[in-house]
Amino acid sequence: MSEQMIKKVLITGANGFIGGSLMRYYQNQGQDVVGVDLVGNGNDIIEGDIAQPDSISHVLQECDVIIPHGCTGI
Repeated sequence: MSEQMIKKVLITGANGFIGGSLMRYYQNQGQDVVGVDLVGNGNDIIEGDIAQPDSISHVLQECDVIIPHGCTGI
């Protein structure tokens, strides 16, 4: 998938060091990014568990790319 076709990126483990760094990187590139973590921040990181897809299904439908970082229990 070319970068021109990517509308939204989802990053798991977004409150962690690497997940947070990835969030900032893509945001600085002008990319529309949403993060998922066990604890959300009410802004660009939503509360959810990638091991329980029902908790984030509404966001998965909007994303073109998922960067799975910080996944546990899979």
